Amino acid sequence: MRKLLLVESEPGSLRACTEQLRAYPDIETGCVTLTDLGSTPEASRPRLLLLEPGSSTPDELVASETGPLSSLDRVVVVGGSQLDPVWVHSWLRAGAYDVLQSPVDPHELAQTLDRAWSHMEGRAAIPSTSGADRVGFHRLLTHCAVYRRLLDRARSCSAHDGPVLIWGEPGTGKDTLAECMHQASSRGHRAFVRVTAPELLELLSNPMGRDSSAMSPHHPRLLRERLAVAQGGTLMISQLEDLSVPTQAKLLRSALHRRFGSATDLLPRGMRVMASMRRSLAADVRRGVYRADLYHHLGLEVLHVPPLRERREDIELLALHALNAWSSSRPVGSISTEAMHHLSSYDYPCNVSELETIMELALRTERSDTLSASSLPSHVRQGAAAEAPAQTSPVWRTLEEVQADYTRQVLEHTRGNRSQAARILGISRTGLLCKIRRYGINNPPRDDGGKQQR
Repeated sequence: MRKLLLVESEPGSLRACTEQLRAYPDIETGCVTLTDLGSTPEASRPRLLLLEPGSSTPDELVASETGPLSSLDRVVVVGGSQLDPVWVHSWLRAGAYDVLQSPVDPHELAQTLDRAWSHMEGRAAIPSTSGADRVGFHRLLTHCAVYRRLLDRARSCSAHDGPVLIWGEPGTGKDTLAECMHQASSRGHRAFVRVTAPELLELLSNPMGRDSSAMSPHHPRLLRERLAVAQGGTLMISQLEDLSVPTQAKLLRSALHRRFGSATDLLPRGMRVMASMRRSLAADVRRGVYRADLYHHLGLEVLHVPPLRERREDIELLALHALNAWSSSRPVGSISTEAMHHLSSYDYPCNVSELETIMELALRTERSDTLSASSLPSHVRQGAAAEAPAQTSPVWRTLEEVQADYTRQVLEHTRGNRSQAARILGISRTGLLCKIRRYGINNPPRDDGGKQQR
């Protein structure tokens, strides 16, 4: 029997959580007000506390002689309906195990408590890819109104199982956003599996992996093992913008519509599909170079993650968050005004992931307790990425040149296996041989049978 103590700022403030926990017979709950907690001996308290602090701050509850708590490491905090990222960060930095938004989702409450108990009991907790091991949208810190509206839409998408298309520049956090949506949904206890569109097409074209290296991490057999755990969970497909029109049709027909004859067991049933792209494909759909049926099949909801240079008000917040994330292993406790000016002026071509890398490198070189501008990489201090790139005239090529290059790249990718290359190109093997002759591809590689082109 797991015991839980609910601590209310005023009587009845955690009534909804009390009602939700009655559905779990293995959880024994008690309830006290925050004012009465100080009179309860700490030794007699349950190991885990669910706290609704009201207007109390972490400093008022911890580390003072009159404070009712000695630490917050076994406390789950319940906040209001609108969580301020700074307020959330203050509780997490003070040691709280997690922070939940009110009204608390029953599934998220049960999952968080189970993870907290598992952590205290020294057992493996529910897997999480977050560095801070926090589950929920509140780990996506922001002061930007545009990004807040994006998170509101993402929360609404978590309530249904329809496909979602997320697009944005590299490093903007598309996968993190999708994982938050998965964890906040009814599928959060199931697996979240990432796969690229080329990997998926390779599996559909070559389900037995006859022409693949057995040691390759993308071997179809290994990929099938990864997909098997997506049953009832979420499948995240990336790199969809790189597909040619024939392969787009194959993905739509074979994978998403599940029409692949005897290969009906390649993808698990009952999973939710999400997709990510590095750019918007709406213009490509209008021009006819991207299939509208595939785009709309995946884009029941389309979310755009803005680049970091369009949400500069978040740079300081994210930089301080990165600083605090490594505060236990680095003596640095603050960022100088000059360093923050350089960080705020830089354009971040690789967005949030680049900011995190810059902060990690700077903290490795800083020797004082304040991060100085001299510890930042030179290109950040010089603002190299902030300058607009020079406008150059596009180099136009004929359609024949583009097709010849693409055919050559596919042959190189398949290591000369013409049957496999023909499947990727969506044509017959005879059609591929005609393209090799037509485009004058020199010294075409051998196929799996070792036969030369005649």
